[in-house]
Amino acid sequence: MSTFVSKALEDLRYLPKIVTSHATYVEEEDSNHHHVHQAKSHHDHEVKPGYDHEAKLGHDLEAKHSHHRSPKTDHVYKTVPDHHHSPKSNHLQSPKSDHHHSPKFGHHSPKFGRHSPKLGHNHSPKFGLRHSPKPDHRQSPKPDHRHSPKSDHDHEASPNPFDEFDPGSSPELETSRHFQKESQDLDLEQTEELLLDVLYSVNALMGESGPWHVASVAAGRANCVPGRKPSNITCPIVRTTVPQVMQCLQDIFSVDEETIQRMKTQVQHRKPVAVTLHLMVREAKVLCRRDSKGPTNTYLSVSAPGNMDQRTQTEKDTLYPKWMQKFDVLIGDLQWDHILLELWHEDEEDDSHRHRILSKLLHNTHSSLVLLASLTLSLKDIVISSLDGWYLFGNPEDGEKDDEAHSTRVRLSGSFSVVSDLTNTGYQAHCDLVKQILMRYLQSDEDMTGTKTERVLWNGRVPDAVTAVLAQHALLLNLSIEAQQLAWWSITSQSASVDSSWALAQLKAVQSSLVLNLYSSEEQSELCSSLCCFATKCLNKIKFLDEYFPVALNSSRVQLTYTLKALQSLQDHPHTQRLLNKIRLTTIIEDVIAAIKEYADEWWNRLAHMTLGKANTVSEHLTAALTITEEVLVHIKYVSNIYNDIFKQEMNIRAVMYIYETIVGHMVRSMQPVIVHVQTTISSEKSTESDHKPHYDFGIGSSLWKLFKNLETISLLEYDIPLAVRVSTGLGQYYRWFMPAVDSWLLFTNHQAHTNVREALQNDTFEPVDAHNSFSQSSVETTAIFHSIKVWWHKLGWPDLDSSSQFFIKILENLYSLCIYYVDTLFDRTDSVFEETSNGLLIGEKVCVAVTNVQHIQNEMERLPEIFGFEFLVKLISTTGNESLATQIKSSVESLTKSKVDDLKAKTHDLIDEITSKMTPTIEKSLDDASEFHESSLLLKDVLDPSIATLRNGLEDQYFHHFLKGFWKVTLKIISARVKNNAKREYVYFETIHKILKELYKFFTPDSGGLDDECVKSEEYTSLLDHLEIMKMDTNGLIAQYYHERCREQNQETLPSKGLLVIRTFFKDADHLAVRIIMARDIVVESEEPRHLPLEYFVKVQLQPDGWFPKSTKTNTKVLKEDPATFDEEFEFDISGADENKMKGILLLTLKDKNRIYADTVLGEAFVALSSIPSDLSEVKNLYLHLHELCNNHCYKSLEILQDRKSDHTAHHFLKKIAKRYPGFAINRSKLTLFI
Repeated sequence: MSTFVSKALEDLRYLPKIVTSHATYVEEEDSNHHHVHQAKSHHDHEVKPGYDHEAKLGHDLEAKHSHHRSPKTDHVYKTVPDHHHSPKSNHLQSPKSDHHHSPKFGHHSPKFGRHSPKLGHNHSPKFGLRHSPKPDHRQSPKPDHRHSPKSDHDHEASPNPFDEFDPGSSPELETSRHFQKESQDLDLEQTEELLLDVLYSVNALMGESGPWHVASVAAGRANCVPGRKPSNITCPIVRTTVPQVMQCLQDIFSVDEETIQRMKTQVQHRKPVAVTLHLMVREAKVLCRRDSKGPTNTYLSVSAPGNMDQRTQTEKDTLYPKWMQKFDVLIGDLQWDHILLELWHEDEEDDSHRHRILSKLLHNTHSSLVLLASLTLSLKDIVISSLDGWYLFGNPEDGEKDDEAHSTRVRLSGSFSVVSDLTNTGYQAHCDLVKQILMRYLQSDEDMTGTKTERVLWNGRVPDAVTAVLAQHALLLNLSIEAQQLAWWSITSQSASVDSSWALAQLKAVQSSLVLNLYSSEEQSELCSSLCCFATKCLNKIKFLDEYFPVALNSSRVQLTYTLKALQSLQDHPHTQRLLNKIRLTTIIEDVIAAIKEYADEWWNRLAHMTLGKANTVSEHLTAALTITEEVLVHIKYVSNIYNDIFKQEMNIRAVMYIYETIVGHMVRSMQPVIVHVQTTISSEKSTESDHKPHYDFGIGSSLWKLFKNLETISLLEYDIPLAVRVSTGLGQYYRWFMPAVDSWLLFTNHQAHTNVREALQNDTFEPVDAHNSFSQSSVETTAIFHSIKVWWHKLGWPDLDSSSQFFIKILENLYSLCIYYVDTLFDRTDSVFEETSNGLLIGEKVCVAVTNVQHIQNEMERLPEIFGFEFLVKLISTTGNESLATQIKSSVESLTKSKVDDLKAKTHDLIDEITSKMTPTIEKSLDDASEFHESSLLLKDVLDPSIATLRNGLEDQYFHHFLKGFWKVTLKIISARVKNNAKREYVYFETIHKILKELYKFFTPDSGGLDDECVKSEEYTSLLDHLEIMKMDTNGLIAQYYHERCREQNQETLPSKGLLVIRTFFKDADHLAVRIIMARDIVVESEEPRHLPLEYFVKVQLQPDGWFPKSTKTNTKVLKEDPATFDEEFEFDISGADENKMKGILLLTLKDKNRIYADTVLGEAFVALSSIPSDLSEVKNLYLHLHELCNNHCYKSLEILQDRKSDHTAHHFLKKIAKRYPGFAINRSKLTLFI
């Protein structure tokens, strides 16, 4: 039976007892229920996610809010049905009755014990603790105490909480320990009562094994802020069990399982709880489809297990009904029960309840009652995320919600009230539970941290079972969300071990409650006290920045960021600002700046005590001054700058400016006597010693140098530090203190440099300094002097232009004189760098070292003005208005540099040419050996490769390429001479020469670092390569080459034609060639003798060279006497087993005369390259071939080479055939000539 029919039958059965309307209006009040602690009404939001239905929350705040712990109710409670009657009975009882018959909370529930009177406190069993603390003799707080707990000395402090903090008395965890001390105010009896109440809450709502569902979110429910869209409903919903809850209670209260079980037995005798949902049905937007026509008259019905059906009044003729009616629903099981809400349309014809039921029973399509939409609310979800907002109702026809265009929404709100048997029912009872939990987890976090840098802050996370305990306890206390939030905030605001981001979330929550005016004056007083305590705690952390927020930890930046966000929120939020203005005289910004300065003062005092406070002599004071500048620089440049970014972003405070002003001011006043004394000592020095070494070393890395650079860096810091602040420190003229030190140091370095170069050249063996560099130790030592002075000058960064230009010219002149001194001495020894071997001169590393030393010195000389910042110095001088001085300096430096560099380049090129020319005999011998032994490595691997590799590794590209060009020219010249002088040698010799030349080409043109193709492929190289391509061929290859030359000839129009031959040829398959001789015409016969007999023509067909086609035979066509001679004969050649080069072969067609005096006279020849013959029949066409004879003015290279190979039988036989075919031709050794 359908749901509608069943419901209709049930309504008919109890029809006389049905109350038409059980709803009451918002304006009604019931004075009998003032003892019930009503939870705060939540507010309207957009569509609410997280339920099984799609709900959207609006934003319509209630104007009337009473105290969240003992407000007057603004509705009439509904009575509870007696369990002896039907669920539809109208027999009602008050919730205050001792008989609670909820399906779960009644005395018939199998999960709970039977109802018995509550045991008094003096009958409670001994509270068994695993760790029994010492008795606390302090007075326990009163149950209705609203303010954050304070210690004894806090009660005696100044009314201004900002004045309670002593900046020198708080280490990093002092606030946390103070909080833990205050959290132990409960004595043993009070702690026992608290645990009993908690166990009672768990037993009453969960029973022995029942689950409890909670949202897995951080403690404090900061994300359930009134007036905002709750975010916790997007978090996962988890299921907690009784064993989990019991285990958490053991950990929190430090008791054993036996004690928990004994106390559970006590609480089972308490009265069961009565839970009531106060449901407010506000309004609706009816946009769903319906079949009936006419005006829309709507009402909403409420159904819940164990309760009679209730309904709103009917709003007629509107799609936007406004009911504003409340319903009280007695709850049986908070975790499993549901509430059914149905939206009905009622026709005006018959509004009787009996008629509606009969229409539903008889499936009358024209019924006066139409179900428009429905929604099922889970009480579990209401407990987790409250009930407040617009809720989307589903279409009853398809069981699903309508689309957006036809959706119905109803605006609902609601809250729970509970009648319980708790011992302590005040707000302070929940605060005590929160403190007990927080103390447990703060201690747990500290136990996890072995050192301060590894400290773990509590981020508000507690086990889900603890969340369930808190929710159940708050539910029985009838505490609203904002009351629970205030409890968490008031307690955690005292602790320094709480995560700052979580604390900020709590602050935002209480600020939102302030905006909504949800706190009473007493609560606002408590909130004000906690806000002041929180601000003092945050300022305390700022005064000890490096202890609470060490920059080495990434988490510290996040914690400081949220700490400042919280302070800024206190400052900017008008409600918290108004509270704080009542008791403080300064703003938060002023207090933060003062805290930053206190931090800087304390930091400097510690540093000065550890350095200057322990120095006695001048050297010790200099060391102390250096240490101070290093510490100050690191702190301002890195530590303070990191802090500054956070302070500026969050509070627009330039923290680094206040830190710089405080610390640097102290530093200058403390170090000035030390620096003045050092300056006086340098100025009074006399350069009497031969080494000119100053008393105080001013080289890089010395104490005096570091002190100068540190002062320079500190004076130029621009991290949000105004110029006026930097100038006020007295560091503007710091460089004047060091001018005597610079003069003394330059004099010493120049004298020492000349001495070092002279000694280096005397001891130099021109061996590479290592496997990766080809310059010697003398070059290393010389360039090291250049670079050391360059680095010294560059890092010095002299700030004054006048004295800087003088120092620069002096340094440049010294280095140029040193370069000339080195190069002159090096060229005197270049003749001794070549190595003599049995094969001749060999380029070893000494040759490379000689060139590289010059190259190295030259490169460094060219770069000296640039690397010393010459252009920059000239520009700076020009900007001061002294253009003439700038021009003069620039001209002198450029002229001097160019002159010296040109001299070095000329000497370097001369050295390279000399080395190349002396290598010619060695290359000739290596080439001869390589060609004789057919091994190119004798030239490449043994001579060129190691030499070139050495040069490549040791020289720059310009010098290396100069070497390559010289070697390439020498090598080509040697090979050309060898080919010309060995023309009659076997082709194998030329194969080797050709291979060597190709490998030489690859050797000199690698993928990177070699010569380019344009440079290598010269006319000399191309001609030599072409000649070797022919010279390296065997006899058959030369024969084929000859015919290919003839084949290319026949396409030249300038040659005289002897006739036209028409043929067709194609490959039948890979091993058979078909040739059809069609005709010959336009035959030209040249003869000095008169002819009396007609010509007899035939065509001889053959494949050449013969050696490549052993199975093919020569064939002739039939003999014809007419012109044109139409042969039309087809021949087939078997080319199977041919040479692998068969496609390079030639089809030779010879037109002959049969009747001449000299038999078979050649009239003309035609040629077809086998590679051009198609194999696809569709591509076969007639070929028109011009017949030619040997050209009398063409030199056939292949015939010349064959003439040199007369000792070869094949070559000799071929030359005889040529001579027989053309008896008027004779072959000369140098060229082919015609003799008539």
